[in-house]
Amino acid sequence: MDPKSRQFVADARDMTASKKVEQTLQESEAFYNTIINYINDGLMVLNRDLQIVFVNEAIKIMRRQAGLPTDIIGKTLMETNPYLPKNAEEEYRRIFVTGDATYGHELFILNNIRVCTEIWKIPVIEDGKVSKVIAVIRDITECRRMEEALQESEAQLRQITDNMLDIILKIDEQGNFRYITPSIKAILGYDPQKLLGKAVFDYVHNDDQGRIRALFKTAINLLSIEKADLRFKHADGHYLWLEVLSKGVVEDGTVKRAIISARDITDRKQAKEELDKYSEHLEELIRERTSELESFAYSVSHDLRAPLRSIHGFSQALLEDYGGCLDRQGKEYLERLKMSSKRMAELIDALLDLSRITRIEMHREQVDLSALARSIVCELRMTQPERQATIIIQEGLTAEGDLLLLRVMLENLLENAWKFTGRKPETRIEFGITNLDGSQVYSVRDNGAGFDMAYAGKLFSPFQRLHSQTEFSGTGIGLATIQRIVLRHCGKIWAEGEVDKGAVFYFTLS
Repeated sequence: MDPKSRQFVADARDMTASKKVEQTLQESEAFYNTIINYINDGLMVLNRDLQIVFVNEAIKIMRRQAGLPTDIIGKTLMETNPYLPKNAEEEYRRIFVTGDATYGHELFILNNIRVCTEIWKIPVIEDGKVSKVIAVIRDITECRRMEEALQESEAQLRQITDNMLDIILKIDEQGNFRYITPSIKAILGYDPQKLLGKAVFDYVHNDDQGRIRALFKTAINLLSIEKADLRFKHADGHYLWLEVLSKGVVEDGTVKRAIISARDITDRKQAKEELDKYSEHLEELIRERTSELESFAYSVSHDLRAPLRSIHGFSQALLEDYGGCLDRQGKEYLERLKMSSKRMAELIDALLDLSRITRIEMHREQVDLSALARSIVCELRMTQPERQATIIIQEGLTAEGDLLLLRVMLENLLENAWKFTGRKPETRIEFGITNLDGSQVYSVRDNGAGFDMAYAGKLFSPFQRLHSQTEFSGTGIGLATIQRIVLRHCGKIWAEGEVDKGAVFYFTLS
């Protein structure tokens, strides 16, 4: 071959397929690297010398947050984290020998903060032996704190419910026990565990079945709070009264339950029964005494009326037949005798009327008080048509009560107002509703003689008068009668006044 001549040998190959495979591998590696670096769990790879050969981005974030260096590639496990447990390296070495993956928790103190992690240690097998170990690390410190807080809260709640005096029950939609506090043992004598799954209705008195089922149904369907007093069966067979409060709740979004609180009120019920019996006995005694008093009052009035009539009649006869024999003073004495006997008769009649007010049978109905007042005022005006009087009656005043008794009450109130304004140049009387401390009360107001509030306590006592007979006539029974009528209507009455400036009487009716 001519040394000056040159020859070239060219070997051409089609690399298209190889390049595509290489590109696919690169894309796949980039894809998995992206996944590995963006997952929340930390990934760390160790070789057989326990040197770190790879960490993902999550490991670096964890270390930065803990104040530890992030450049740890090539360093051993203990070099990178001196806080690890002493047996941490031993477990990794065991995995290289056995090839078994492990799962566990590691708890250590980092910068005075307790850190808890969940770790999966997974061996990588190459050529039949473990070449690397992949550690998947999850920080569960916050989750553990929440679990511990929940456990502590549940323990406190359990301690409270276990020591409650009341019984707390959880009942499912079928009416079966799902939870029972230990207090049921002390109150009803049952072992709470043996009642679970049984129907609550089986332990309620037959006469109370309708109420317990209605209470339970309403509470669980309307998720409302319902209350009732029910009799529950004790383990020894007798029944106890329990005050039951039921509240419907929803669990897991759809499951309905009833939470029931039950309190033993047997003693209270028995005390009430005894009180009711005593009240009935007392009412019977009152009826008997009232009957005796009525008989006595009738007898006294009957026995007194005859001599009073005699006194009045003979006084009149003396004046008519022997008036000419008497001087002026003698005639005056006889007139006083007549007036006194007449007043005594009026007092007896008033006392009997007062007695009848307290025992008359009531017939309740809706009463138009405004119309009653107008009728009474019309009668008063007819007795003294010459009087200048402004009388204001509010329209639409009604009350539920006995028509006859309410008329007697209004007659006394309005007649008193008419009487005690008699010396005023112009009378002003008002009947209406007044707002006192947010409550609506009836009132009769006048501009008459009034009274000294120091003696207000005597107003409603029989025969207690704040004005003399010469000033204003009367028996002293009217206000006592009013008070008894108001009390029979479960109301109350009181008065305010000022001498020479009028008075106002307030009253309420049930």
